[in-house]
Amino acid sequence: DNSIRVHDVMTPQDFFHYEVDAFGNVRHSSEKEKLRAQLESLNEQRKKLLEEEKYELLTELEEIYAKIKQEYDKL
Repeated sequence: DNSIRVHDVMTPQDFFHYEVDAFGNVRHSSEKEKLRAQLESLNEQRKKLLEEEKYELLTELEEIYAKIKQEYDKL
């Protein structure tokens, strides 16, 4: 089978959910690196929620953070 394989083009939204190098190649991160990135993102969101005094959302975010942190610590 010598057919040419066409790759799906990423949408801009998909593109930003992947870590890419300067050439647009997707980096294949380890599970621990992915979890660390999620924890950092949640920490930034936590700061914003504190500034905006959205304490109900903050409580939910902290529960999610704790679950991901627990998974991160296992790896």
